[in-house]
Amino acid sequence: MKSVLIAFTHHSRRTFAFYPYLLQRAGLSVSIMAHPKFKAYVGRGYTKWIDGSDQSDALIKDIATRFSADENAYDWVILGDDNLLYALSLSDMPETLKTRIGPIGKAEYIPMMISKYTTSQMVTSIGIQVAPSKLCKTIADIQGALHDLGLPVIIKPDQGLGSEGIVICRTTDEVDAFLKTFIEDTYIVEKYISGQRVRVDPLFYKGQLISANASLMLHTIRGELGVSTQRRVLPAKEHVNMLTKLGAALQLSGFMNIGCMQGTTSGEYYLFELDCRPNEWPCMIDVFEVDISKAILDYKNNPQFSPLAHLSPDNQRIARSFVREIPYLVRKIKIGGLIDWLTNKDKCWQCLPRHDGRLILFWFWLVARECASDITRKILKTFGLRKTARS
Repeated sequence: MKSVLIAFTHHSRRTFAFYPYLLQRAGLSVSIMAHPKFKAYVGRGYTKWIDGSDQSDALIKDIATRFSADENAYDWVILGDDNLLYALSLSDMPETLKTRIGPIGKAEYIPMMISKYTTSQMVTSIGIQVAPSKLCKTIADIQGALHDLGLPVIIKPDQGLGSEGIVICRTTDEVDAFLKTFIEDTYIVEKYISGQRVRVDPLFYKGQLISANASLMLHTIRGELGVSTQRRVLPAKEHVNMLTKLGAALQLSGFMNIGCMQGTTSGEYYLFELDCRPNEWPCMIDVFEVDISKAILDYKNNPQFSPLAHLSPDNQRIARSFVREIPYLVRKIKIGGLIDWLTNKDKCWQCLPRHDGRLILFWFWLVARECASDITRKILKTFGLRKTARS
């Protein structure tokens, strides 16, 4: 493993503050392919910048062209967001090339990149527990699934991106509200398991587990199933069996983020989401105590590599997302949360890209701009000027 290509669009432009720096520390040549307007979002550490499109289809075609010209162009490709995975899955390139570029190394499992139901069926087949679910295409199908599964349930588009379009129905009124807005599509109706939402963020290479963090989601924005602003570190060792099965079965390469629900009553884990793309949390080395660079170096240098030395411990530390949490706290006027950041509670400043002063300043500018925009909207709304301002 010598070279890596990171490709991303505006959907994941904030993700790659840390990755180039950490991957380069692991001795890798790091190339970035993205639209040039996103250069400011990327931290120092990359070897080469390649100007690309901000359109997912065009970016995937560009990567495919490079591999068609040289099948050994890069040892590893990291696709930054769901839209790129979706474009790769639906492209007309040969499956051998899709498995070379994408995070899934077995052609028969490529549909998992766009189908939640296919993912559920596959992980069940290798002995990983998921919540009972039904695939539905009509209102009648959904009503039948509700009869079989009982409330509460989660209803989600089979090919939706992220948490888009996902609803939790705990009562018949909530079911009725969903059905009134029903749009013809393929949905999954899944039994909602009450419990704690645990995220597992592993790194694989050619099916081998390299490292992993685990964390408990403490706070989310944009709804109960939205993105997290705070997480508490948990031990990842109890998830090694699941991760080893997934890596070997799918021949995974890259950073994944996996959602599990730990049942309140049973204590068992149910996998509810498998995203084959990176997020920002694995890079918080001081919080999770997992150094991606060292894990990759150990893997490269030791044929008998074991990932057990590169798993998050049970340290109960709190990780915070600066670019998500600060705008939320300002928007909701949560003074206590802002004071936590000012006083460095839970050593939250460790979550910033301290290796790159320019990037820290850029993050502060991004957050200040978003906060100013939110405050302006509130003022305009208060004085009834919002529509006028938009026009």
